[in-house]
Amino acid sequence: MEGIGPVPSDSALVNPDERNTVSLTSEGSLVLRNDTLAIRDSDLDEMLRHGSRYCINFDWLIERDEAKVLKGAYANIYQGILHPEGRKVAVRIVHQWRRDHGDKLVLREVQLWCQLRHRNILPLLGITTAFADTVAMVSPWMDQNAHGYVQDRTIDPRPLIQGIANGLCYLHNHQPPVFHGDVKGTNVLISPEDQPLLTGFGLSRLADPVFDTPSEPRGGTLLWMAPENMGTGGVSREGDVWAFGMTALELFTAKLPFHDIHPHRLVRRIMKGPPNRPKRKDTYSRLIDEWWQICSLCWKRDPLSRPNMSELVDAIVTARDETSSRHTAWKRYLPTRAV
Repeated sequence: MEGIGPVPSDSALVNPDERNTVSLTSEGSLVLRNDTLAIRDSDLDEMLRHGSRYCINFDWLIERDEAKVLKGAYANIYQGILHPEGRKVAVRIVHQWRRDHGDKLVLREVQLWCQLRHRNILPLLGITTAFADTVAMVSPWMDQNAHGYVQDRTIDPRPLIQGIANGLCYLHNHQPPVFHGDVKGTNVLISPEDQPLLTGFGLSRLADPVFDTPSEPRGGTLLWMAPENMGTGGVSREGDVWAFGMTALELFTAKLPFHDIHPHRLVRRIMKGPPNRPKRKDTYSRLIDEWWQICSLCWKRDPLSRPNMSELVDAIVTARDETSSRHTAWKRYLPTRAV
């Protein structure tokens, strides 16, 4: 859902003296001014002081389409238009019932997301308070996620998987490190240039947060969740690695992990061990031994035995080179794109 533009001067921002606004000071810190919300305490003030210096308040510059909405467990995402240029944007509003501690967790996500700058990370363009009694996050609109994208079996998933690995490697090596917490195909959007963009940072956490929030994020999605996080919904580096392996398998097969298991048996099957290797024809012979080994390493039962994302990126580069050398031999098995 995104691409990012330069930060305008203070004169282009909402007047910081106005009520009910979130705006940038001349020093670039995020400031909330809303005397009607009971969220102005010392913890929130501290959080705001560490807000992004790149986060713009779009408020009344965005027109939201109520009919175009993607409803999720954590938030709803509306399609909108950013004026005056007419750019399509996504407006992400966290559900009211999830705001257990006022807007602190929403602002925590803003504070985290706005730090991230990488070609495989969906950027945060800005925020708005125009549509709800909270801060809504604004990002570029993307038409498709990775799971839907690979339903066209002429699409080779391996460049997408490499891009996802690069994005996760960036997150894990960020200072402080960021753990995503919900890596899966639908949390990877596809840019107009066919680049994968990680999104869905509502469950992410900083390894060394610069401010305290009332609780750490908990969640994730069962089919991609590491066994050690079952029942706790913990967010960790090792959990991201497990989920990355599941996402790679998802994109190779264009199917959900454990898609053939009855929902009542899912937890027992996941605890038993990783998925079986798919048949060669189900991946158009793209899941060669080197790529299957990468997936398998992500699913080591002992979390500390799993490779880190930097090691996985190196392994993917090696597998990519090996795949390239074999491409001619397997070319007759690959589907061709319709003209």
